Amino acid sequence: MTNLRQMVHTALRDDSSLRTLVGNTTTTPYNVYREDPPVPFDFTSQAMVVWHFLANTPTLPSSHGVSMRQREQVFAVTAYSADPDAVDNILARVRRIFEDLKAVTLPSAGAEVVACHFEDEGPDLFDAEKKVKYRAVQFRIHYREDFTS
Repeated sequence: MTNLRQMVHTALRDDSSLRTLVGNTTTTPYNVYREDPPVPFDFTSQAMVVWHFLANTPTLPSSHGVSMRQREQVFAVTAYSADPDAVDNILARVRRIFEDLKAVTLPSAGAEVVACHFEDEGPDLFDAEKKVKYRAVQFRIHYREDFTS
């Protein structure tokens, strides 16, 4: 996992409010999964968040030199719950977590989140077999890497 992806995962997994909303505050991974959720999953008392890395843009040119070039990565986050209100609440919290990523410097690399934008929200869907409602949202993160170090 790249540092930016690890930061997204850690921000979602370690948020105590999100843990409470999904109903798991005690055992890792706190119902926050990257791409592959566990099967089967009991939705009667808990919800789940699954995030995916979708796309990466090439380095965007900068008039400020090589060390100021920006890149973008796009992420999708899907909330699953038997309770439709829980899906709304989980995604509202996810939006807040992504908004708070602005101006965060990645601890193990010379990279900085410049901006994070909400891009898209899918329709409310229902899985009749699992009796669970779900919806996905997408975010674009603009970040700057220090290519000189």
